[in-house]
Amino acid sequence: MLSRWFNRSNRLTHSDPAQRLQAIQALSPEQADTAHATLLELARHDSDAAVRTAALEQIRNPDALQQLLREEQVAEVAAERIAAQIHGGQRCAAHDHPLVLAARIRKAGAADVDALLPLLQDAQQCAELALRLRDTARQQVLEHPLLNDEAGLTALLRAARGKDKTCHRHAKERLEQIKAGRQACSEISQRISEIDASIHKALGNEPAEPQALLNHRQRLLKLQAM
Repeated sequence: MLSRWFNRSNRLTHSDPAQRLQAIQALSPEQADTAHATLLELARHDSDAAVRTAALEQIRNPDALQQLLREEQVAEVAAERIAAQIHGGQRCAAHDHPLVLAARIRKAGAADVDALLPLLQDAQQCAELALRLRDTARQQVLEHPLLNDEAGLTALLRAARGKDKTCHRHAKERLEQIKAGRQACSEISQRISEIDASIHKALGNEPAEPQALLNHRQRLLKLQAM
């Protein structure tokens, strides 16, 4: 049995990529742990894409996989693998790495919301997570500060278009409320300006009662500034 393991181990560095691939796929979890350094090297530098992916998938330590996030050829596959391991209950220092976070969002369910919400860094991530979820979990995401301004709601509207009617409607209604509020503020500001102009004119024509008018003007200016 030991000789078979050494033969398989030698095949991991065989000149034929098909032989390397077969050797990797035949490894037991225990053998993969023993060949950890070789698998890491194959995942980083092997000339064959299938060999790189197979080697990566045999690495069970998420902190070891973290090293592969710097390798362009396998970074996304490594992120998916790390996300799957985190989802399965393992811990990893790269839990908030952008690629890992994106992969975690793609796998997210209701049970993952509390862990993911503090890690969200932009409206697009929030929108993608909202589209993944339903009911109370979705509502938690929709209430995130990043989705409660005009830029965030616009990102949600675009992400949900043609994919999710509930999120699309939520974003559209909130944007309409913002637009209506802005219009109302503009109208109030215009009216205050008109009243202020009238007071200013009255102050020039009626010097006998300046203080009451000045006080009223100050109140209007404070209201306009709110």
